[in-house]
Amino acid sequence: YPDPLELAEKYGADAIRFGMMHSPAVRAEELRFSEALVEETVRSVLLPLWNAYSFFVTYANLAHFEPQPVDTSSDHPLDRWIRAEIQDLTNRMTQELDCYDLSATCKEIFDTIDSLTNWYIRLSRRRFAGKDPECSQSAALGTLYDVLLTLMRLLAPFCPFITEAITQNLAPGTGNS
Repeated sequence: YPDPLELAEKYGADAIRFGMMHSPAVRAEELRFSEALVEETVRSVLLPLWNAYSFFVTYANLAHFEPQPVDTSSDHPLDRWIRAEIQDLTNRMTQELDCYDLSATCKEIFDTIDSLTNWYIRLSRRRFAGKDPECSQSAALGTLYDVLLTLMRLLAPFCPFITEAITQNLAPGTGNS
C-alpha cells in the first residue's frame, strides 16, 4: 500500500476521502488501496468541479456579475434542466444516505458533476460569454452560481476542504453556516 500521508500531500485529503467512500471498502468488499484510486478521484471529481468553479469565476468577473437571491425564473431549457438535476441529486442523496449507501451517493455526485461540466457548461458557453442575443447572460450565470453553491453543500461531507474553499470564494461569509 502507498503511504496515505504521501498521497494526501500529493493529491489532498479530499481525494483520498472521496476515493475511499466511493470504493468497494464501504460495501465491505475487498479493496486494494492504490494511488490510481486517488488519481481517478482527482481526475473525475475534483478537477472537473474546480474547473466548473473556475469557469464561473472567469465569466462572472468579465460580466461584473453580482449574486442575487435565488431566482429560479429562467425559462431557458438548460437552466431548468440543471436545476432539476441538482434537485434530483439532493433527493437521491438523501434517500441513499438514509440507507447508508456512501458508494452509490458518490456515484450520483460524480454523474451530476459530469452532467454539469460536460453538458450544461459546454452547451451554455455562448450564453456565459454574452454572445447569444436570444438568451440572458445573467440568467445563465445566476443559475450556475446557485447550482455550484447547492453542489458545494451536498458535497461538503465528502470533500470538506475543496467545498469550503469554493463556498467562501463564491459567497464570503456563508462558508461557516
